[in-house]
This record gives sequence, structure tokens and C-alpha cells, in this order.
Amino acid sequence: MAKTANKRVEPTAETVLDAAIGVLHIGIEAIREEIEKIKAGKAGKSKYDKAARISYLAQKAGSIADSVRKAEAARARRLDEITFELVLTWFRRLDKTDQLRFERELQLIGSKRSGLA
Repeated sequence: MAKTANKRVEPTAETVLDAAIGVLHIGIEAIREEIEKIKAGKAGKSKYDKAARISYLAQKAGSIADSVRKAEAARARRLDEITFELVLTWFRRLDKTDQLRFERELQLIGSKRSGLA
């Protein structure tokens, strides 16, 4: 039986941003569910009243939303850094098969028959 090598793949900035945004969305959803429980009177006992608890959770949700905005802004900045020259350099590094596939896709985009158009 052959052993499979456990290679660690280094995360890219995009995968880190995607993971961070995913976790933040889970946090927002959990806060939303907890607020609904508090409103319905089904949340656990607390020494704080409903309004205080909901206000606290809403503040936390706002903080998470701000973090999501920052992550999305970082992603937008990374996309803005992609220049024509950078794309050409990347294209030249592709093998001929991938270059031809890319060229065909560009032609399809130009003719509006591509899924990317």
C-alpha cells in the first residue's frame, strides 16, 4: 500500500481572505440566532435585561461587519494591483495548451458567447 505524502499547501492571500470572511459570516449568523432567542424569551437566563443583551450582541455584529468590509477592501486592493504587464507575464509563463485555451476564451468573451462575458 502506497503512502500518501502529507504536503502542506501554503495559503494564498485569497484563501486566507475567503476563510476569514466565511468565519465572520458564521459569527454574524450565530449572533442573529442568539438575538432571535432573546427576543422570543428562549435564551438562557442572564442578569442583564433583553435590551442590554441585544444591544451588546448588535455591537458585536457591527464589529464583525466592519471586519468583513475591511477584508473585502483588502481583496479589492489586491485586484487593483493586477496590471496589464502582470497578466502578460503570467500568460507568457503558461504552456502552449493553456495559452491556446486562454486565447479561445478571450475570443468567446469578445463574441459574447462565453460564460464569463
